[in-house]
Amino acid sequence: MKNLITKAVALILTILITFALVPFSASGYDIYNYSLYSNLDNVMLLKNENQVYLAGIDNKTVYIDSLYNSKACTTLSLENKPSSINLCNNMFIFSCHINNTKQTQIVLYDIKNDILTSFILNSDIYYLNNQTAYSDNFVYLARSNGVVNIYSSKGKFINQLDLNTDLSSLICDFDGNVFALTEDGAYLISNDYCKRVSNFKYTGAGSFIDKNFFTANFGSVYKTNTLSVDKVIEHNSNAIVSSGGVYKNYAIVFNENTIFAIDINSGAKKKSIKLSNNISQLFTIDDTIIALCYDSYTPTVVSIDFSELKAIKQTGFADSNNTDSEFADYSISSNVYTVDFQNNKILGIESGTTVSKFKNNMNYDGYELKLYRYNKDDVLTSGNVGTATLAVFYNENSIYEFELCVAGDLTGEGNINSRDKDVMFDFLLDNIAFSGVFLDASDLNNSEDIKVDDLVLLLRLIENQK
Repeated sequence: MKNLITKAVALILTILITFALVPFSASGYDIYNYSLYSNLDNVMLLKNENQVYLAGIDNKTVYIDSLYNSKACTTLSLENKPSSINLCNNMFIFSCHINNTKQTQIVLYDIKNDILTSFILNSDIYYLNNQTAYSDNFVYLARSNGVVNIYSSKGKFINQLDLNTDLSSLICDFDGNVFALTEDGAYLISNDYCKRVSNFKYTGAGSFIDKNFFTANFGSVYKTNTLSVDKVIEHNSNAIVSSGGVYKNYAIVFNENTIFAIDINSGAKKKSIKLSNNISQLFTIDDTIIALCYDSYTPTVVSIDFSELKAIKQTGFADSNNTDSEFADYSISSNVYTVDFQNNKILGIESGTTVSKFKNNMNYDGYELKLYRYNKDDVLTSGNVGTATLAVFYNENSIYEFELCVAGDLTGEGNINSRDKDVMFDFLLDNIAFSGVFLDASDLNNSEDIKVDDLVLLLRLIENQK
């Protein structure tokens, strides 16, 4: 009877896995349902040089599916529930807290040779807050305070490195080099070596996405030759788990349900494709993009050939109405102002903002910026920016135009004075009419309706400037 039940369970799992690997097509690309992973903890994509894996944790059971070319599924039954998972080349690393003890079990699974080993540390500090990596038979375990302990693959303590800064992530490239991403920069580390190779500030998880490229800071792409690191693309996907891709001279990134191909040299978005569901992760391998999405609570894996991405419509000076946010280039951004791609406006600019200050408050890597007063015949190089000042961001591939909105500036002079008060009076008395950014500049209480309350706020602004 026991054998019969075992065979029945095995048959059901085989049917489920087989069904999961049967693709259906939508919009030309393949979609695979992985219902076996529904409601599992820590479902994620992991990548090495030759394969992309889908991994999910169900209590003490770990499911691993290879997704590219030679597809196979692996089920691991562990002694303890993993709290973290990482992949360094062919080695999966699990950190597991042993219940009711102050011990941590480190489990190593060599997926290429199907070898499972483990060792136990008499410490639970790696259960609550840990980063793991593996290289050349050494296991790296790090805490958020920047202390990295190094062990042999059998659990013998080898060395301790103290980076003296908050650590965000340990990542391993395809050659086995281990990097620590911290608040103070990136460090190349080994069992007896530590060198800072980047001054960028890193937050959140990181991951190598190609031989010489990694992603960190929630979507930005960096290039390294192990001796130095250069930022290639600044991007924010708002994803918790870091991922991305590189194909030829394109960085592959995403926002919500849209995948973008960004030219690495110019920083311009060149191609895109919109999926039916939001994306949580993606990687590229050869010319294939593999994305993890969710259809309700069921993980779906979307496989897309790069050729299926469509060229993004480019705009010129004569036709630069970038009203479709699908074509927005989010490398044009600001931590101070609101950049509205849908309506081609930049809002939230204070009265008295100089040209220099405005430029310093904008992010536009890969673009040049010119400012024009009212029209393109009057270039603004000094003084204040004002309401209806035109900001043109351009490179050899793309042009984006925005009207600026300076709160309370109803004359376009860039400051607030009695002339703006007179304009507001005339508007409230129906003596004049205006629209566009001038309406935005008048709506000081953000009620979307210009009334006496806005006039009162304008008078206060004028009085405060005296």
